[in-house]
Amino acid sequence: MTVLLDYILWITDEMSPIPFDVVETLTRHTHSLSKVYPQISATAFRGHLQTMHSFMSSGKPIKKSFLILLSAISTIYPTSDHFHLVVSPAILVMAKYLENNPPVNLYNMAAGAYVATLCAQVCYQSDLSFS
Repeated sequence: MTVLLDYILWITDEMSPIPFDVVETLTRHTHSLSKVYPQISATAFRGHLQTMHSFMSSGKPIKKSFLILLSAISTIYPTSDHFHLVVSPAILVMAKYLENNPPVNLYNMAAGAYVATLCAQVCYQSDLSFS
């Protein structure tokens, strides 16, 4: 499971253009394996979220693989739980990214719009209110 997730993130950063058909197929397999091995899956995703958080703290622009990671989390895990082992940290990482990366260039604007859309989608599906 972890190797498959690592491979998805690797091809996202290394291949240009991103082979979205391959990423989508592998994400479906990751989803199936996450149901069978939930603890291993959660540990792998949380490890990547921690890496993403550390990377963002360095001030570098967000990697494409981090956007794919957040997308995978939003499709694999149920967002109906208000305190989920993977979804809750993902929301916090998304909020930190949006807070620390103003749209000063086209890349930040596009990545920020994507992250904001994912964040809104996850919060809407979980019936979280912003007030």
